[in-house]
Amino acid sequence: MSENVMSIVLILVLLAIFYFLLIRPQQKRMRQQMELIRSLKVGDEVMTSAGIFGTVHQLEEDTVLLEVAEDVVIRVAKNSIVRNFTSEGSPEGEKGEEQK
Repeated sequence: MSENVMSIVLILVLLAIFYFLLIRPQQKRMRQQMELIRSLKVGDEVMTSAGIFGTVHQLEEDTVLLEVAEDVVIRVAKNSIVRNFTSEGSPEGEKGEEQK
């Protein structure tokens, strides 16, 4: 009888480890990505998962128009935005401080 209890306890411990090491961190990353997408606004400087840097030119339902160079605008999926430099601290402000 005690072997059955130990087997059940072992299975529960393995499930708990699996949850805390794999499932929970993935859910946290998904929440952060959704928050990033919801917080996008025109003028934000962002980076895509492909490493393309640009400024949000226009927001659409599932896509974003990014200005990657003067008068060069590309359309990318909102889900491909992985980093927003404007919300982390304005890069313009940092550059301005360095020049002073």
